[in-house]
Amino acid sequence: MKKIIILFLVILVRQNISAQTVFTNDDAIVHLDINAQLYVEGDVLIENTGVIENQGTISLENDWINNSLFNVFLNSLQGNVELVGNNQNITGINPTKFYNLKSTNVARKTLGVETWVENELDITNSEIVLNSNTIHLFNTDPAALLWNGGFVSGDSLGGYLLRSVDRSQSYWFPVGNSNLANFYRAVSFVPSSSDSSVIGVRLAERDHEFDFSGVSATGSVGPFPFAQRISNITENNSNFYHNIARFDGTANGVSRIFYFNSDESAAKKFNAVSEWDNGVSKWSVANFEKNVAALNASIGNPENVMKSQSLDFSNDVYVLSTKNEIDVVVPDIFSPNKDGVNDVLFAFSDKALSFQMYIYNRWGELVFETKDQYEGWDGTFRGKDAQSGVYVYFISVELPEQGSITKKGDITLVR
Repeated sequence: MKKIIILFLVILVRQNISAQTVFTNDDAIVHLDINAQLYVEGDVLIENTGVIENQGTISLENDWINNSLFNVFLNSLQGNVELVGNNQNITGINPTKFYNLKSTNVARKTLGVETWVENELDITNSEIVLNSNTIHLFNTDPAALLWNGGFVSGDSLGGYLLRSVDRSQSYWFPVGNSNLANFYRAVSFVPSSSDSSVIGVRLAERDHEFDFSGVSATGSVGPFPFAQRISNITENNSNFYHNIARFDGTANGVSRIFYFNSDESAAKKFNAVSEWDNGVSKWSVANFEKNVAALNASIGNPENVMKSQSLDFSNDVYVLSTKNEIDVVVPDIFSPNKDGVNDVLFAFSDKALSFQMYIYNRWGELVFETKDQYEGWDGTFRGKDAQSGVYVYFISVELPEQGSITKKGDITLVR
């Protein structure tokens, strides 16, 4: 029987060495010991069956190019790759799964291929340009993503920052763009369960009406015309929009979109988030509420946040919007003293297909509820006269062409 013997070239790196112009590994096994450093002044090019056993650090000034038949890195060894140059690319015919990936300077790092990070992604103060590719951080530790002035930008539909999640803590997505004031329009996600899931976020620094760049994760094809909307949406933000998608798993949770006062004007105050309903190709109002954002210097201290308690992830295109508030007449004060004047609190909405009203006292107790807009509150609670004071109402109606709309406010009971 004829025997075939295959010889592999093994290169051992035990100390710091430098390689100029291009470091090419065609069919060799390159081994870097712990604390060893390979500094490449040019590209790193992996071809054919070339692989690396990396327990040290590979630093390069130019591009990372993976044309290998394999994953490049063997055995998930705890090695580092540092991008130390200007305007570098991660590219090739196959994705690379880095263990630790770090970008160390104020520069653009552009993805030309899907990119995976097993343990820690540190973008420091670089801009990571996704194009239509994803960069996926597999480590479910919320602290596995590091940045200090850096951000991730997505110029094409299909490009997402992906994070694997499995705990009810805040997972941050520092998405941004250098053309926007303050750079960041960050997103956070807090899973409601420990289900292992993958969440992806993209910031599009452009008008959604003119994004012809591709297809979103849920199959939405740009552009997304403002004319195709429900009637109570009066304006959409034309400067940027977001994609928020679940790529794997079943986890829902709290999603937050952060933005700045400078994104608004005196004539344009956002009070809602609209989502592109892929099923009917139309903008509708999503279940977000506007809040004041807590100070957070790591994302530029935005003043505002839109918060959703739970997205169903059937769609993934979201934009800051202005919507008409529900036309419900609710008095500021009512006096249930049985004098025949303003004794019962009514709320009325014209053309309502359905109606719900809830009234709470200052302790958060539900004192009255109704699904009939012609039924009012007489000022009693548990069969007795309710105390004078301020009460909170919450009203939800279903309107033709507009869907479910809500309104909250205060009512003062006097006797």
